[in-house]
Amino acid sequence: MDTGKLAISITAAAFAGFGTALVVKPEILGKIGIRARGANARTELRAMYGGMEIGFGVFFGIALQKPEWRTPALTAIACGIGALGVTRIATAIAEQADPISYLMAGPEIAASTMAAVALVTDRRR
Repeated sequence: MDTGKLAISITAAAFAGFGTALVVKPEILGKIGIRARGANARTELRAMYGGMEIGFGVFFGIALQKPEWRTPALTAIACGIGALGVTRIATAIAEQADPISYLMAGPEIAASTMAAVALVTDRRR
């Protein structure tokens, strides 16, 4: 299996799926303590957690089709998603957060690790 393609696929699906869910129903963030109080707050959650994530999902989806986008996409996953996962775990430990914070970090750590491995071992560059 192509580790890089898998990392990009997981990231594309996660961004597109989560973004779409949040555009439709930003209230689902209430499960982790983020509450949308009013129209402006719902608009912000839909834009930042929904629209931007859909945009990144599209970017990673395009990267699956364009070989020249592979290295930038894998680098973005390794750096951006990796930092997200590591920061989530570190702050969850420091804040003594609920287990959901650790569960959310799982796919982030997995995808960023796969991306880093693909960057190191990729012979296509």
